[in-house]
Amino acid sequence: MDGDLDTKQIESGHFKYFRQLLADFPEGEVWHEDEPDFLVHTSNGVLGIEHRQLFQPARGNGPSLQAFESQIDEIVSLAQEHAELRGMAPVHVGLFFNLTHSLTKEKRLALARAIARFIYENLPRENQTLRLEYNTKHKGDIPKGLDLAIVTRSEHQKRHDWDSSEAGQAVEDCREILQRAIDDKAEKITNYLKVCNACWLLVASAGLKPSNFIHADQMSKAYTYSSPFERTYFLDCACGKLMLLKTAAP
Repeated sequence: MDGDLDTKQIESGHFKYFRQLLADFPEGEVWHEDEPDFLVHTSNGVLGIEHRQLFQPARGNGPSLQAFESQIDEIVSLAQEHAELRGMAPVHVGLFFNLTHSLTKEKRLALARAIARFIYENLPRENQTLRLEYNTKHKGDIPKGLDLAIVTRSEHQKRHDWDSSEAGQAVEDCREILQRAIDDKAEKITNYLKVCNACWLLVASAGLKPSNFIHADQMSKAYTYSSPFERTYFLDCACGKLMLLKTAAP
């Protein structure tokens, strides 16, 4: 249920950004549905808009970058919960990991508890920020798998706020990634058109984590994609760019 809610929130956020950037977006009441994700009730009929979020594909035989990031998000969430249950004073914690492989559920929980314990033992005074990393003076060793923790404690902070920051390499020649996303949605075009007069496809790159660092280079912009949708757009949220892709009917 929570996963469905998160998906709806992501779809809604991308749709609002898309509508803001598209100068000729049609007027009408918008319903957030499913297959297609949005229905715009215009004076000329119903326009469907299907959403697809882009992720970098897995490299080799390992897990996808998206799956790996989900594990880190889980560790951060568990660490924050452990700190809250312990009664730790509210802090903002920025965590930088150096994990190179997936962890089992038990190891993720153990690492989360170790991080919470480490932060608790090195809690800064009010209105102070501490950098906890290797080769600096602090209580205990930094947990294995963690490079750096930046902990800020403010007298005005009322709740915990823990997050992670990661670096990654962007994919710029995204022709194959875009075409795969289009093909994936093209399989359901018949179902979409049962509830709308025409259907657009919005393919979006959030640009918030390495798994969705995807920016179209000139070759990707000039390429002609195979798409059955009336219009096919690529939204690069990180760069604030919306592109109407060149397409041809399959």
